[in-house]
Amino acid sequence: MVSSTMSATRGEGLRPMNPARDLRDVVTLLSEAFGADTQFIGRWAFRGMRLAAWLTPLLGSWVFGPGVYGNALMAFVWQEAGRIVGHASVQRLDRWGRQWHIANVAVAAPYRNRGIGRRLMEAALEYIRERGGLWALLQVKADNAPAVHLYRSLGFEPIGGDIRWRAPVSTRRRENTVTLQPLQWSHIGELRDLAVRSLSEEERWWRDKMGMLAYLSYDLGKPVTPLWQWLGLAVYGWYGVWEGSRLVAALGVWGARWRRHGRMVVWVDRRFWGRWEADLVHFGLERLSQVGVGEVRLRMDANHRSLVEALRSAGFQKVLHLVNMRCWVGG
Repeated sequence: MVSSTMSATRGEGLRPMNPARDLRDVVTLLSEAFGADTQFIGRWAFRGMRLAAWLTPLLGSWVFGPGVYGNALMAFVWQEAGRIVGHASVQRLDRWGRQWHIANVAVAAPYRNRGIGRRLMEAALEYIRERGGLWALLQVKADNAPAVHLYRSLGFEPIGGDIRWRAPVSTRRRENTVTLQPLQWSHIGELRDLAVRSLSEEERWWRDKMGMLAYLSYDLGKPVTPLWQWLGLAVYGWYGVWEGSRLVAALGVWGARWRRHGRMVVWVDRRFWGRWEADLVHFGLERLSQVGVGEVRLRMDANHRSLVEALRSAGFQKVLHLVNMRCWVGG
């Protein structure tokens, strides 16, 4: 049990997080552990934690804490010498408690390689088992070898992942070999179907368990007004490739001259991987260059190797590679 790992005299070691007392220290720990990769947590989630850290001394566990969500959310910390040096949280992903997400696993640098991360993970897995969970899911940076090794030793296996890229927008022109047609709001149903068909089997499984498969955002940002587009100061739109009456590939592009970067989404029906990725990428870069966007960012399914090749050949650099991992915790 979790209580058996704590010091009886100093209240140190592993224990459930007390939001009112611990959250500010936890936010500091996560900031130091993830550094520039706070996007690994999620930009808005991290900002929410910062806000909660300021509110919890006033409002207590009402803001964020064990039991607030009916045991659907729990966090554990490791304390030494009065300092929070380790953290892990676990959250239920479905109403039946079959799938759980372990997140924000971090240990302060001076305390690593001492088994703290393992004890935090064991507590999280125990919490899931006690509530009848079947699957534990998490994400880890592909180049974080110690963490990957730890999770594998606990029974986790990799199941795909996602990669984030960025590139300077080039004005190089390239003749496309495919005709891209503008998509309208009436095509939202086709886009929804294509979004699912563009995922590898592993990514579909992952998104389904994470509760993300039914919720796919097609909006790259706030739509810009037609006036800005007419003036050539911004671009916002979707373009598709059709085979008969079936949408088999799509490009979403958003950018404005006054923004620091633009964004692109590339979806290709996985049965057609390797056919149009380069055309879609270069068309998107050309559209962004026309409105003066300096940089573009893109996120993709790590299993889509032909898109990886297209991005690299177009000058994209990998910013972050996350590996999805799963562990069966059921009986």
